[in-house]
Amino acid sequence: MFQLTREEYNSLRSQIVTLEIGKGKFSKYNPYVFTEHGITMAASIIKSEKLSK
Repeated sequence: MFQLTREEYNSLRSQIVTLEIGKGKFSKYNPYVFTEHGITMAASIIKSEKLSK
Protein backbone atom coordinates (compact mmCIF):
# COMPACT_ATOMS: atom_id res chain seq x y z
CA MET A 1 0.00 0.00 0.00
CA PHE A 2 1.29 3.46 -0.81
CA GLN A 3 0.01 7.03 -1.09
CA LEU A 4 -0.44 8.66 -4.48
CA THR A 5 1.29 11.93 -5.25
CA ARG A 6 -0.93 14.93 -5.99
CA GLU A 7 0.01 14.67 -9.67
CA GLU A 8 -1.00 10.98 -9.81
CA TYR A 9 -4.25 11.73 -7.98
CA ASN A 10 -5.12 14.57 -10.36
CA SER A 11 -4.34 12.34 -13.34
CA LEU A 12 -6.77 9.70 -12.06
CA ARG A 13 -9.42 12.34 -11.38
CA SER A 14 -9.33 13.32 -15.04
CA GLN A 15 -9.88 9.67 -16.09
CA ILE A 16 -12.72 8.67 -13.74
CA VAL A 17 -15.72 10.31 -12.10
CA THR A 18 -14.61 11.70 -8.74
CA LEU A 19 -15.41 14.54 -6.39
CA GLU A 20 -16.09 17.88 -8.03
CA ILE A 21 -13.45 20.59 -7.94
CA GLY A 22 -14.32 23.53 -5.69
CA LYS A 23 -14.34 24.64 -2.07
CA GLY A 24 -15.14 21.67 0.17
CA LYS A 25 -15.62 19.40 -2.83
CA PHE A 26 -12.17 17.84 -3.04
CA SER A 27 -9.99 15.61 -0.92
CA LYS A 28 -7.45 17.31 1.34
CA TYR A 29 -5.32 14.19 1.37
CA ASN A 30 -3.98 11.99 -1.37
CA PRO A 31 -5.55 8.52 -1.30
CA TYR A 32 -3.75 5.34 -0.39
CA VAL A 33 -3.79 2.61 -3.03
CA PHE A 34 -2.74 -1.03 -3.36
CA THR A 35 -0.55 -2.66 -5.98
CA GLU A 36 -1.99 -5.64 -7.87
CA HIS A 37 0.09 -7.92 -5.66
CA GLY A 38 -1.18 -6.16 -2.52
CA ILE A 39 -4.81 -6.65 -3.57
CA THR A 40 -4.17 -10.37 -4.09
CA MET A 41 -2.57 -10.65 -0.65
CA ALA A 42 -5.42 -8.74 1.03
CA ALA A 43 -8.04 -10.88 -0.73
CA SER A 44 -6.36 -14.11 0.40
CA ILE A 45 -6.36 -12.90 4.02
CA ILE A 46 -10.00 -11.86 3.86
CA LYS A 47 -11.03 -15.19 2.32
CA SER A 48 -9.06 -17.31 4.80
CA GLU A 49 -10.79 -19.05 7.68
CA LYS A 50 -10.24 -17.79 11.21
CA LEU A 51 -7.92 -19.98 13.21
CA SER A 52 -9.22 -20.82 16.67
CA LYS A 53 -6.88 -21.17 19.62
